Amino acid sequence: MNILFVTDRFPWPIFSGDSSTAYYLIKQLSERNRIYLVSFIREEREEEFSIHIKNFCASIKTVLLPEIFSKGSILERLFSRYPMPFKRSYSPKMKEIIKETLLKEDIDIVHINSLKMGIYFLDIDRPKIFALRDSYAYYLGQLMKYQKGDILEKINLVIYYQRVRNYEKDLVNKLGTSVVVAKEDRDFLRHYTPKADIRVIPIGVDTEFFSIQDTKPKLNTLIFTGNMSYPPNADAVVYFYKEIFPLIKRKMPEVRFYVVGRFESQILSSKAKDIIFTGFVPDIRPYLREASVFVCPLRFGTGMKNKILEAMAMGKPIVATKKSLSGIDFEDKKHLLIADNPEDFAQKVTLLLKNENLCQQLGRQARSLVTEKYTWTRVTEEYQGLYEEALDVWNMRNNKF
Repeated sequence: MNILFVTDRFPWPIFSGDSSTAYYLIKQLSERNRIYLVSFIREEREEEFSIHIKNFCASIKTVLLPEIFSKGSILERLFSRYPMPFKRSYSPKMKEIIKETLLKEDIDIVHINSLKMGIYFLDIDRPKIFALRDSYAYYLGQLMKYQKGDILEKINLVIYYQRVRNYEKDLVNKLGTSVVVAKEDRDFLRHYTPKADIRVIPIGVDTEFFSIQDTKPKLNTLIFTGNMSYPPNADAVVYFYKEIFPLIKRKMPEVRFYVVGRFESQILSSKAKDIIFTGFVPDIRPYLREASVFVCPLRFGTGMKNKILEAMAMGKPIVATKKSLSGIDFEDKKHLLIADNPEDFAQKVTLLLKNENLCQQLGRQARSLVTEKYTWTRVTEEYQGLYEEALDVWNMRNNKF
């Protein structure tokens, strides 16, 4: 099968959920298909990264993402149906390359690997899979509850939310089959796209790269991983440090909290004690191996969390809020511990810090869960089946048999 795989971020290096999904899907799909990759890049030097994926692709074409020099006219900003950042970053060159690839290559199916790329396919009659991963409108609706700022900023967010919802609604209704990674996102989308074909396919984790090692964890060490420029992650760190961490330290004064991820500045006061911000690291595994307990106190967000699957794959004991576990078929007290208020969260973290046997038991069960249900091989098989189904439907509609 010839697959046109289109994404708004180059699949390498892997530093986000989107790039991870794109890289591993392309790698796995290439074993049975020919992949024609078309991707935006932010800098010319990103073309050098093609060396990491060229063996998986029949061709690789990149387009430099347009810079947004203006916010648009006043009328455009007031009455636009779609979000302005999406409109202003539209690239005629990207549209041209997509059309050229469809004309030149015998493409069987199009995989649209992000919400922003959907607009390029509204007028293209080919079998398409719109893999938007999660609902951006669902995320913005939650963000409105936690956003800090003046009344004008909040009004702007409400307007932006409404426009994103319009954009998402139109694309989900018009682009064939849509895919999200968690049923919560699917259920939200179905409120305003009741007739759309929306499927749930989870993300995966590289269980060979993230694996259990013999390294003994440091005593009384907690860890959270993630990009701190992402509001749910920043909120989770502040919430944990201010409302949960002090309760833990009352019983275990020597405990330390590592936050592993980029853009840590201004999240907390520089005087914050016993919390270590590493900033960006090229490999999070050494930090995960040394941690006693992985904590994930997210209060809002959408989709599945790579951080949870990575910690599970490495056999780490986990304490997390339910919001952190969207899309994962877990059992509380078997694969991890759930806590949705500060007192319960602190109590369960303390329990694990004092019980090595329980930590090992939860870690083994967590590892077993991801190796059974969340490998990229299994995820890719689901996409392969969906491609074949979509192609059959399109062929029947167009009398191609």
